[in-house]
Formats: sequence, structure tokens, C-alpha cells
Amino acid sequence: MEKAFLKIARYALTGVIALSLVLTVVAVAYGAFQFLPSSQPKAPKIVIKLKDMTTPKTSPATESAPAPSSGNESGATKQCEAVVPKMNNVAKQIGWEKKTETNFNSTTMQVETKSTADYNESLNASRYCNFTRSFIEEQNSKLAPYFKQTDLRDSYFENLDAFMDEMATDAQRDHALQPDDASRYYFAASLGWFNDQFSRAVDEARDGASLKEAHQAVAKDRGKAALYLAGTSFGFFFACCLILVFMRIEVDARELVEAVRTLENKEQRVLPNSAEKV
Repeated sequence: MEKAFLKIARYALTGVIALSLVLTVVAVAYGAFQFLPSSQPKAPKIVIKLKDMTTPKTSPATESAPAPSSGNESGATKQCEAVVPKMNNVAKQIGWEKKTETNFNSTTMQVETKSTADYNESLNASRYCNFTRSFIEEQNSKLAPYFKQTDLRDSYFENLDAFMDEMATDAQRDHALQPDDASRYYFAASLGWFNDQFSRAVDEARDGASLKEAHQAVAKDRGKAALYLAGTSFGFFFACCLILVFMRIEVDARELVEAVRTLENKEQRVLPNSAEKV
């Protein structure tokens, strides 16, 4: 009965050892996979949906002091100076801003308000490019913690060039509208709208990268839990192996004892028979 019990216990323990070993290997593999370093991607290409443009209500883009110089400064300046003539051409067609004049009409004895559009102003290329470089570097700084290479210069000017083409297409329609028409937009406010949209798109890219980073942190926590489970499982595996060894020793010891007793019984039977013969 004891032999049968020990035999069953050994088989059951062997199965437990096999399962714990499999669990250990799987947990180690899963935990190590969660800690694999993910390649830091390049900054995404920002694309502005120009069809979403409505009548801008933002303030015109203001000029700022020159940004600190960098290795890409000359390239950014050339790209900016290349698009400025197109921007001025569009600005002269749709106007910079609305100007309102209030006069007293002595004939009607009433105060009359007359609105006109300013078509004469133009960009100062140097100051505008300084502002643009500062703006782009500000957007780069938003993405720098999350991406390996961050340079939104090309994305900005590609979008700006497409935006100018879109505005040039609508320039004739816009020019025909009255200055007070609600559907009309002006160049300075439109440029401010463009910068706001670009900044918003960069914010969305940053938030997406931040969310991905949070997911990676959660994955590392899962990896730690898996490794702790692997350690526990391996400890259980080691303990079961020791128990199995002790059980084997116990079985061998019982078999040895039984063999010795059998041998002693045989010797005792042989000795009386020998004595009778003598």
C-alpha cells in the first residue's frame, strides 16, 4: 500500500515539476520581452487639413526676437525666404486686415462707419523668418523628449506652401467679398490660424507619443510581475525536485531494507537445515 502511494505521489509530483518548469520558462520569456528596448522613431510628419479652414478669429502672427542659432538655421532661412514672395503675392490679393473709419455725415446728421481692406502691407522677410525659426524650434522642443530626431522645418514649410496655394485659389473669391462679410478672411489672421493648427497637430503628436510611453511603462510593470512569478515558480520547481529526490531516497531505502530482510530470512532457513544434516 505504501509503495503504491509513493509511486502515485512521485508521478503527480513529476507532473507538477513539469508544469512549474514550463511556467518558469514562459514567465521569463514574457517578462524579458516586455523589457526589450523599443526603437525611438523619428518625429512624425505633420499634415494640416486645409479644408477645415474657417474664417480665422485668431490674432495675427507677431514677430519675435531671433531664436538662438543652430546648425539648421541657414537652411530654415532659405526655405522661409523662398516662400515669402508667394505669401506677399497672396496677401496683396486678399488683404491684410479690415480697417474701419467712422465719419460724421453733415447731410444726414448721422455717424457713418465705413470699412475698407488693407492691401498694401507686406512681410519683412528677415523679421518674419526669425519668428518662423523661433516658432519651429518651439514645436521641436515639444517632441524632442519622445522622438530620436526632431526637425519639423520641412513639415512646416511644406504645409505652409500648400496653405499659400489654397489661399491663392480662394483669393479672387475673397477679394470680391465686402470687408464686413463674415465669410471673408484676411492674410494676417489666416497666417495666425495656420500656426495655431500646426501647433495643435504637434500637440496631438506629442500626446500620442506620451501615451505610447505610458503604455511602455505599463508593459515594464507587467514584465516585472512576470519575472517575480518566474522566480516564485522556479523556487517551487526546485523545492519539488528536492521532495522528489527525498521520495526516491525513501523508496530506495525501503527496497534496500526489504532486500536485507529477505536475505536474512533466507540465511535463517539455510542454517537450521545445515545443523540437522550435521
